[in-house]
Amino acid sequence: TIKARCINKSNIRKWHNNNSEGRLFNVTLMDDSGEIRATGFNEQCDALYDVFQEGSVYYISSPCRVSIAKKQYSTVNNDYELTFERDTVVERVPSAT
Repeated sequence: TIKARCINKSNIRKWHNNNSEGRLFNVTLMDDSGEIRATGFNEQCDALYDVFQEGSVYYISSPCRVSIAKKQYSTVNNDYELTFERDTVVERVPSAT
């Protein structure tokens, strides 16, 4: 479980490649160690997009996939990125500052 503040949330965007298509959104999360980008695709986009609000703090529990960052899609200075999975749990921390 990580505890991080949402400092940026993208709009929902459509994506496609040769094999499939869908929707996604990104959030930039920040904690004491720095910033990391997290992405929700399709079902996670539907489930989590309205949960995240810029400036709020969240607990994010695994499963949440960690992978090498695709720098061409991100301006966040981190070598890794997160992808929300079907059972990823995101809980807002009450009245965190």
